[in-house]
Amino acid sequence: MSRSSKLSVSFLSLLALLLAAAPSTAWDRTGHLVVARIAWEEMSPTARSAAADLLAAAPEDADLRQLLPVDSRPLALRQAEHFQNAAYWPDIVRDLDFPERHQKYHHGDWHWINHFFESRGPERAPYERTDLEPAGRIIERLATLARRLGEPDRPAVERAVYLAWVLHLAGDIHQPLHATARVTETEPRGDRGGNLFELGRRSNLHAYWDGILRATNFRWIFQGDDSYVRRIAESIAREHPPTAFGERLAERDVASWARESFEIAMASVYAPELERYRKPPRDYERRATSVARERVALAGYRLAALLAEQLGSADSGGGR
Repeated sequence: MSRSSKLSVSFLSLLALLLAAAPSTAWDRTGHLVVARIAWEEMSPTARSAAADLLAAAPEDADLRQLLPVDSRPLALRQAEHFQNAAYWPDIVRDLDFPERHQKYHHGDWHWINHFFESRGPERAPYERTDLEPAGRIIERLATLARRLGEPDRPAVERAVYLAWVLHLAGDIHQPLHATARVTETEPRGDRGGNLFELGRRSNLHAYWDGILRATNFRWIFQGDDSYVRRIAESIAREHPPTAFGERLAERDVASWARESFEIAMASVYAPELERYRKPPRDYERRATSVARERVALAGYRLAALLAEQLGSADSGGGR
């Protein structure tokens, strides 16, 4: 292994310990791992095996293979955690300390799309600004990479990277603030998905939603990643089983997934009680947490169905 690769492994090991409390620019690490865990539990053995094999074939310079835990647990358990970790990999490669990896694998505008809206007039009713062209590539990228993932003639080394991006983007597209930007008099080009809506203490509305699962789920100081993620995922799955979503689970159009997120953001994320430079009130946190948990569950189930189509049939039954 090259010196740069060894440094990358060391960096990723440290990252695994620290990022649970770090700000992010998508669902944070906990959010992405929980989406992936919910999907893994719904996937067939065929799809799981195919996903594990692809991740094992990832290119060396991506530092994606290195996310497989190295310990004495059975391989199947470590592969499940590898799958989870891969869902966060597109945020890991943002790191500018590894410029070659960043240049090759990071794509900032893949994570989001901005549908614009504005609230004006005495009723302050939100309405879409259809005169502003949506920005961001998440819809096109998720659809294209999912399709390429299912093309067996493509090299496994390429499909491994596509898989990591699909895991990640399926989570991002269900985060309401990854599909919207609110227009105001002082922000005529939008607020960048809540990033410009400051809440104080170096936080903003986007970061608040990114980290809401972690913020509302206590973690014991010595609790490992896998145990923590499984606990949250199992709780959300009990609260929001697949049967609760009905026909929404059958929706395969990723543009519709983004549209759902946009409509949620427009209707309820920018609530009247929110104030700039102030922590959101408790009632807002309860409502936001409820919405986030439902969106994470739906993202996981839809991701599992997507991977069943591209990697293997779900006919043999899920992992539960």
